[in-house]
Amino acid sequence: MKSVMSLAMMNELCYINFVDLIRGMQQSCRDGGIGRRARLRGVWGNPCGFKSRSRHQKSLEHRIVAGFLSLWVQKPCYHFIGEFYLKFCGNVWAYTSVKVRANGPESPTRLGKGDVWVMAKRRKNTVDFVEEVTVPEERVISLADAKVQFLRDIRGLAKQTQRWHKENLNALEKVLGMQGVTIEDCRKLTVPFLKEHFVFYMLEELGLKVNTINGRIRSVRGLIQFLHRESYLPRDYSADLPVLKAEKVIIQTFSEDEISRLLRQPDQTTFTGLRDYTMMLLLLETGIRISELVGIQLSDVHIRDGNILVHGKGSKQRLVPIQSKMRQVLQKYIRERGNALTDALFVTIDEEPIAIGTTQKLIKQYGEQARITNVRVSPHTFRHTMAKYYILAGGDIFSLQRILGHSSMETVRIYVEMFSHDVNLQHSKYSFVEHRLS
Repeated sequence: MKSVMSLAMMNELCYINFVDLIRGMQQSCRDGGIGRRARLRGVWGNPCGFKSRSRHQKSLEHRIVAGFLSLWVQKPCYHFIGEFYLKFCGNVWAYTSVKVRANGPESPTRLGKGDVWVMAKRRKNTVDFVEEVTVPEERVISLADAKVQFLRDIRGLAKQTQRWHKENLNALEKVLGMQGVTIEDCRKLTVPFLKEHFVFYMLEELGLKVNTINGRIRSVRGLIQFLHRESYLPRDYSADLPVLKAEKVIIQTFSEDEISRLLRQPDQTTFTGLRDYTMMLLLLETGIRISELVGIQLSDVHIRDGNILVHGKGSKQRLVPIQSKMRQVLQKYIRERGNALTDALFVTIDEEPIAIGTTQKLIKQYGEQARITNVRVSPHTFRHTMAKYYILAGGDIFSLQRILGHSSMETVRIYVEMFSHDVNLQHSKYSFVEHRLS
C-alpha cells in the first residue's frame, strides 16, 4: 500500500470535527476546480440523484476525498472509499453524516448502507498534566543510633534475648573499633564489608569459636532487617550474610548414676536445700529452661490438675505436665515456702525471687560435690537429659516438642540423631520378635 497513513490510523474509525470537515471539503472542491453543482452531487454516494458519473467525475471526487483527508492528517493519502452526505442551505454546507474508510488497492471495500464508520481528528501528542515524581529522601543513621533504635524495637522479646542481641551488637562496635572503623552511615555495612571487617576478623584474628561468631551474625542480620523496614537501607540483604558452618556439637547428658549423685547433694533438712532439690527435680521432670524455672509464679502451679503454666520465649505460654512424685515434692516445698513477699515460686532466704545466676552457681557447686567431671553440670544439661530419657522411654517427638517449647522440630530431631545409638540398645533389649517369638 502506498499510503503513508499508519496502519492504526486506517483501522481506527472515530468522529470527525464538523467545521474542519466543511472547510476541508470546500477547499478541496475549489482546488479541484469543481463547481457548485458538482459539490452538491457529493462523492461516490451520489446523494443528489445523479445516476451516472464519468471517469472524470470519479477522478475529481477521488481528489476531493484524498485532498480533504490529506489536509486532515497532514499527510498524502491514497485509495479511500467514502460517502459524504451534505445539503446546501443558504450558501452554507450543512453536515448530515460522514463515512470514511481507508483501504489498500489490493482489497478495496465499499461501505454498505447503514454502516457507521467515522474517522476522527488525530489526538494531540501532549500531556496536560504531568504528575510530579517525588524522590524519597535518603535517610542516614549511624551504627550507634541504629543499635539503640533496634533494641527499642525488640522490647517485646524475652529479656534474655534482648540482652543477647545487645551483647552481640556491642561486640560489632568493639570489633570495628579495634580496626579503627566508625560507622556513621549504616549503608556502609555491606556484605563484603561485614565479611572482611567483622566475620573473618573474629575468626582469624581473634580466634573466636564458630558458634559465638554465628550468634553475632544472627544479631547483625536482625539489625539489617530492621534498617530496611525503617527505610535506612534500600534492600534487605541479611540473607546474603550466611552463618559459618559449625562443627557438630555433641549433646552431653547425665547418666542415671550421675543424676542420683546430684540429687543427694542438697540438704533437705534446710529450706534452701529443699528448694534446690525441688528445682533440680523439676528441671529433670519437665526439661524447662532456667529462665522459665525462675519465672514460675505460685499461681502457675496447678497441683490438682498436674501441670505448670510456663512462660517461655517470646512471651509464649504452655502447660507442662508433672507426675505424682513431682507433685508431692512441690506440695512439700510450697508448705515450707509459706507466704513470701513475692509471688515467685522459688525464693531466697530473704524472700526474694531467686536469680538465674544464683541457680546456675548452685547447680555447678552440687556437681563439684558429686565429683561429676566428664559432663558440664548446668541447668541446660538437665534439659538435654530429660529429652534423652523421654525418647528412650518411647515418647513421641511431637509431644516432646510441645513440652520443651521448641518452635520447630529441628532441635528435637537432633536429640533423636544423637541418642539413636541408645535407642538401638533399647530396641535390642525389648524387641518382641527377638525375645518373644520362638
